[in-house]
Amino acid sequence: MDTMDVEEASSAQDPTPSVGSFRFSSEVIMQILRFLGPTDILSMRKTCRMMHRVTKYRVVWLEALERICEQYGIFKPTFPVEEMSLLELEHASTGPSRFLRAAKMQTEEECLRPYLTRIPQLRQARSSHDSSSYNALHLVPGGRFLFTSGRNTVCLFDLGYNMNVPVKPFPLATLKDFGELRAVAPTTNGKELLIATTNRTASTILYIHQIKPNSRPKDLKFRCIGQMELNGHQAHDSISDVHLTSTLTFFRWNQEFFLWNWAGNTGCRWPISNALSPYYTPVSQRNHSSMP
Repeated sequence: MDTMDVEEASSAQDPTPSVGSFRFSSEVIMQILRFLGPTDILSMRKTCRMMHRVTKYRVVWLEALERICEQYGIFKPTFPVEEMSLLELEHASTGPSRFLRAAKMQTEEECLRPYLTRIPQLRQARSSHDSSSYNALHLVPGGRFLFTSGRNTVCLFDLGYNMNVPVKPFPLATLKDFGELRAVAPTTNGKELLIATTNRTASTILYIHQIKPNSRPKDLKFRCIGQMELNGHQAHDSISDVHLTSTLTFFRWNQEFFLWNWAGNTGCRWPISNALSPYYTPVSQRNHSSMP
């Protein structure tokens, strides 16, 4: 077992100074490091050989990266931790602190400029040689996964977990004929993504889809897990201000607010003019629900 000796000497005023010592095991040091941020861990590395050795353990940075993801709301599957080197784990863990430090160094008159820029050529089909056009984009926190929406099609792209990883020009998965992208949110377990789309034909339909972006290619596809059909208004009325969580979606349609618990298939609605007094409308306990 790795240990670190710490000596304590009595004060100079003691005529008979004595020296004592006690030992820290590497397991105890690792427990201490679990309470520190990535930059503090790097500072501890400079204190002694023992600390330098322990802070080179891979598990230290695996746990540090997980804490950073939870602290800043980063989608954890952004990082393929099994494939990443120790240096990549350290770089990913210290990324938020580097960004915040750079932002604080800017004056109010200056704009925060990127230190590196890529221009990926994203295509929807392998037969296409030109970049596709999109009317909506959503970058998942973490910067790896990008949703695009256009022409009644939603695509999921993989931009890579750092700037040195090549961008995949073709989508990981494509969702067609379910309308336009409205909102994105992680699932409760943090391993999958939810998206809300709206399709407007004779009526307006709100769909909820689920996908696990780091699945095997044959399993990588969108699954529709809920839908709501809205009737009673003109066909040109559209859903706006859509907010999505792991169990709920909130949106505005025409002159009303809607709160839909898509996981339990219940909900309520209330007029915008009387936002503090909602009246509840039951939703049938079926996968396809309709609100009049």
